Amino acid sequence: MIAYVISANLLLPIFKLTGWDEEITQMTQTPMLGLFRGLIYTLIVGLIVSFLAN
Repeated sequence: MIAYVISANLLLPIFKLTGWDEEITQMTQTPMLGLFRGLIYTLIVGLIVSFLAN
């Protein structure tokens, strides 16, 4: 449950507020780069969840 909350209520709003969301979207236009973006988001969320769960 923590992963869903972090992704929707922490990570994505931070990207939107800093303006990184638009830049990341423009840099990841191809399917392979989109996959890489998903992996990076998942890694960041996993690290935060790991920190909060311990």
